[in-house]
Amino acid sequence: MVNFWATWCGPCRALEPAFDRVAIDFQQNHEYYSCRRLREDETLVPPYVKDVKPQTTVVFADGLDRLFAVNSSRRSSSSTAPEKIAYRTEGYGDEEPFQQSLTEQFAERLLHPPPV
Repeated sequence: MVNFWATWCGPCRALEPAFDRVAIDFQQNHEYYSCRRLREDETLVPPYVKDVKPQTTVVFADGLDRLFAVNSSRRSSSSTAPEKIAYRTEGYGDEEPFQQSLTEQFAERLLHPPPV
């Protein structure tokens, strides 16, 4: 699972706990990454990470946002099969439906992985 965010994005900050809960629930089966968007000052990331304390590995997007066609300034999360996008959500939303949607999609992908 790859989660794209920006330090200036309020909804990203608000939904980070839901993303973390899903990542923790499924961490034995998959890897989770939190990606800072490319068009942002890298010096803003350490204070953001210190404040938000994400439970996932934080990396800089460095082209991943282009690879996954993340075109909005809003939050975008994608779960992936090998080299394929299996599930994608973009934009703003409430924490509970966001967490429920991610959980359902991951449970489905674990039971029925997409063909490679």
